[in-house]
Amino acid sequence: DEKGLALEVVKLNPRTLTVARYAYNYSKPSLPSSLLSAKVIDLLRPFGPGGQLVAIFGGFVILILVLRPVLYGVNGGQSVLSVIGDFLSPATRLLPELPSFQSLDSFFGVDVAVIQTGLLLGFPALQFGALIKNKVMR
Repeated sequence: DEKGLALEVVKLNPRTLTVARYAYNYSKPSLPSSLLSAKVIDLLRPFGPGGQLVAIFGGFVILILVLRPVLYGVNGGQSVLSVIGDFLSPATRLLPELPSFQSLDSFFGVDVAVIQTGLLLGFPALQFGALIKNKVMR
C-alpha cells in the first residue's frame, strides 16, 4: 500500500519529484503527511500562485481572531479561559500551588538572564554548526 500512497502523492503534486534527496533526509516526512500536503496543494492550485500565500495569511488572521477572545476577552469582558477557570476553581483549589519561575530561580541559584541568553544564542549557534557540518560532510 506504500507504493499506492507514494503514487497518489506524486499524482497530486508532481513537484515532489524535484525535491533533493538531502531535503527528504533532513525532514523525513511520512507518506501520510506528504499525502496531506499534496492534497492541500492540489486544493489550492486553482487559485494560482498566490493561493498558498492567501491561505497561509488568511489562516493566520483567522487564528488571531479566534484566539483573541479565548485568551484576552472582548470589549473589556472576561476571556473564555477565565470563565472556564472560574467554573473549575472549586476543584482547582484542592490542588497544591505550583511554584513560580522566580522562586525556582532563587532556589537553584540560576539567573534568568543567563537562561534567556543561552536560549537566544544557543539555538542559532547549533543551527549554524549543523549547516557547516552538512556542507563539510558532502
